[in-house]
Amino acid sequence: AFSGRNPGSFLSAETLQFAIGGGALFAVLAIWAIRVAGDQGGSWGSIYAVGLALWSVLNLGYLVWYYFVSDYERRLRSILEARYGANFGDVRHTDTV
Repeated sequence: AFSGRNPGSFLSAETLQFAIGGGALFAVLAIWAIRVAGDQGGSWGSIYAVGLALWSVLNLGYLVWYYFVSDYERRLRSILEARYGANFGDVRHTDTV
């Protein structure tokens, strides 16, 4: 996951790589599919483009709601605390080599 505090970390770089690569792949395939649908005649290309745009906006809206509006982190923390105790994130290595 991308970290604003440490954007140069491996996971931040990997997240950006997959987001950029996935976005580029989505754009190329969307353009290709719209052209194929348009070649079928009629308004299939336009119908597909509108449907794809609506689907994309709805997915983006859900992700924005989930991460910025819903209280997903508090719910997850309460589940983890119920299972592992209040100090589940306090990992201390006591092993010595």
